[in-house]
Amino acid sequence: MPCRTAARLAKAYADGPVGPEPMGNPHTIPNYWGGTTTYDPDRIFDPLAFQSGGGGAAGSGPDILRLLEALRMGGGPVLRPETAALALSNQTHQLADAAGPGWRFSLIGARLESPQRAHVEQSRGTNRWGGIYGHHWFIDPARELTVVCMTNTGLEGSDGRLRDDLRGAVYGGLD
Repeated sequence: MPCRTAARLAKAYADGPVGPEPMGNPHTIPNYWGGTTTYDPDRIFDPLAFQSGGGGAAGSGPDILRLLEALRMGGGPVLRPETAALALSNQTHQLADAAGPGWRFSLIGARLESPQRAHVEQSRGTNRWGGIYGHHWFIDPARELTVVCMTNTGLEGSDGRLRDDLRGAVYGGLD
């Protein structure tokens, strides 16, 4: 169901030439992949808009963390254990490096198969993803970690240097 209360949403920002800038509606910026990304911040208020998690799902940090922790912990009161296991498992066995060197896909995002190829500190079986409006998260079951970072700035919050810097800080603090 679309969100109808603007006061519950953080103001959307986008990467700008000198830092984050408030988004217009629509708002287009150059992206990291050589193209452009167009945002539609008011879409969430449109009751006729196609309901698409890839088109701007909304949730709170505590709600997202609760779901991710349930997945990491094997289901719990929210999911059956077999559902959690399936969600985190590799679904692209024949597609090496489907989401970048060392990464494949699970049902919920990118799944790390080779930390060495990916050049990351995370454990094999780590799952990660982010939202185009500026959040990202990862689950590392082997290290008993679930990390959620909520920003309101796309693309930096989801795919920028912040994602890698936060990962480095978390794992650097474990040593």
